[in-house]
Amino acid sequence: MELSDFNVRRKCRHCEGSGRSSDIDHQSAGLWIWGYRKRAGLTLREVARRLGCSVAYLSDLEHGRRNWNEERFNKTLEAMK
Repeated sequence: MELSDFNVRRKCRHCEGSGRSSDIDHQSAGLWIWGYRKRAGLTLREVARRLGCSVAYLSDLEHGRRNWNEERFNKTLEAMK
């Protein structure tokens, strides 16, 4: 699975007009990852450990407070397998 398999590849309303470039709606991607993680029975701590990032950083991604990119999205999916 990778980003192109999911319906999260649309312009982020927060990035439009801000000079930032993003093809990903950060909140949609985060919500999707959150749901996938919950269905897999994984905790934020476990996925963060697998990714080598902090729990706070992963939480920020899931809540749309940080920007997703295709590489980050795909690595997060891989960490949840």
